[in-house]
Amino acid sequence: APPHESLPIALWTSVWGLIESASSEMAADAEAYDANAEVLHAMLDALHELYTQARDRFEEADVLRLVTLSARLAVPPGASSGWDPYRPPAKPSPLQLSALKLVQGLPPFPPAVRADNLWPLLLLHILKFVAIAPDAAAPPP
Repeated sequence: APPHESLPIALWTSVWGLIESASSEMAADAEAYDANAEVLHAMLDALHELYTQARDRFEEADVLRLVTLSARLAVPPGASSGWDPYRPPAKPSPLQLSALKLVQGLPPFPPAVRADNLWPLLLLHILKFVAIAPDAAAPPP
């Protein structure tokens, strides 16, 4: 198989920097998060598609960035991750579903990724969403 072309490392790092800074700005607070949810949702879907099509070209640092980005965007600013057993269940937003889809599509990891480095982080982020939220409401009297 012919070797695949890749972006020069400095350019690839700049692309990641742009993605990370833009997503931070678009999710800086709850109002910005809500206003930009559709764009963030489309971005996560595009990253998922890119990763799925070019999985073998992703380095460990790239996959780590995808895990971190999806974990950050899965929870609106000001909200805590986790499950509150005393609140009525709510459907996840399209943005939250995109974040889950991206994380769920990461394994099997590319050859350049040491899975033993990423599985613990990936599982930690997943457990945060099913653990009882630290600010869970008290049970009704």
